[in-house]
Amino acid sequence: MKEIRDERRMETFFAKYQDHFQKRPPVIKLLKFEKGEMLNDPIQSLSQFYIVVEGSVSIYHLTVDGSIRYISKAASGTLLGDMEFSGAGNQSLYVEASETVLCLSMPFRENQSILENDPVFLRFVLSQLAAGVMILIGRYLGERRNDRIGKLIGAAV
Repeated sequence: MKEIRDERRMETFFAKYQDHFQKRPPVIKLLKFEKGEMLNDPIQSLSQFYIVVEGSVSIYHLTVDGSIRYISKAASGTLLGDMEFSGAGNQSLYVEASETVLCLSMPFRENQSILENDPVFLRFVLSQLAAGVMILIGRYLGERRNDRIGKLIGAAV
């Protein structure tokens, strides 16, 4: 991970997402992650929001047998850190750069008083959480459907 210290470039990216804020957070950085770099892992919980502004990330977890279970692929406009900010604790998810990724970073501690009292931002957080829940529900229902189909096929053979 590398901080890009180009204020004009950071402001250009922020301008694309400023509608998600009533008031500009005081501390925002532009970060670059190379393909394969981890943005989050279960060992260390996120302490900041990331808004993916360029590139995409894979979100997955490791099963007990060590296999990878993909949750989703997220691209520009995705907010990361919503679960941690909401107090859900450490998540068991990995977030990995699928390609070169640029993110706006907003540390929780330095921005907490502004973001916790920003109804526009909180609606953005809620919409991101809801989108995540819908992805998980869709995956769960798809797996249940595949299980039923597999049982039907097994019974027919």
